[in-house]
Amino acid sequence: MKRPLLPVTLALALALAAPALAQEARAPETFALTDAHVHPVSGPAIAGATVIVRGGKIRAIGKVAVPGDAHQIDLGGAHLYPGLIDADTVLGLAEIGSVEGTRDTREVGRINPNLRAEVALNPDSHLLPVARTGGVLLAHIAARSGLIAGTSAVIETQGWTYEDMTLRSPVFLHVRWPTMNVARQGKSKDEVAEALAKREEALAAIRGAFREARAYVAARRSPTSTRARDLKWEAMRPVIAPARGQRRVKVAVHAETQAQIEA
Repeated sequence: MKRPLLPVTLALALALAAPALAQEARAPETFALTDAHVHPVSGPAIAGATVIVRGGKIRAIGKVAVPGDAHQIDLGGAHLYPGLIDADTVLGLAEIGSVEGTRDTREVGRINPNLRAEVALNPDSHLLPVARTGGVLLAHIAARSGLIAGTSAVIETQGWTYEDMTLRSPVFLHVRWPTMNVARQGKSKDEVAEALAKREEALAAIRGAFREARAYVAARRSPTSTRARDLKWEAMRPVIAPARGQRRVKVAVHAETQAQIEA
């Protein structure tokens, strides 16, 4: 007979989301998950192991002593796995595909580097607890529209507000490369020419955005500059040339075909 999954899921949620739960349920800061069949990220499984979690982080795994201040959770030999990470998702940004009002994955326009995925997050999404129960504790969320779709964020699947749930942001600036292959079969010359023109227009828009962002950053650095602050290009500063104390942000290019990758 299989052991129920719920105790393990609850244990994972308590252990790896301890800071958030501490505010909600006043749970102890230190947890000891005992008598667990642990499956580490690397290495063989450990039967009858103890996992010590302090301050929301795993501190020890194996045949270790339980700290005196730890809240013990006996898993009764249940299997314990690391929390899953959904690496590219719209979890919390979209609820019901057929109801437009519940989808916040797209923005007007094709160049939106200032779009921040975490701001659009719905903490009350019914899909978040479903994902959490399935073991997904972290998610990398990103918008899906345009050519430059803004920045993504890594969120926890537990929390009251998007600020509480955001673990790291920005993570990447997302560029969605246009389709390079143009269907010619059954198309007139004018239709093919129009498709080719749209492709070149999209490529020019991406190049132009980065060119404009570089010019903006250079102008803003000049002590004599009169260039006004522009949120669109300011969002690309961490990509082009981070300010002092600012973390560099890398670009994630979404390309699915060989032609897109080689473009």
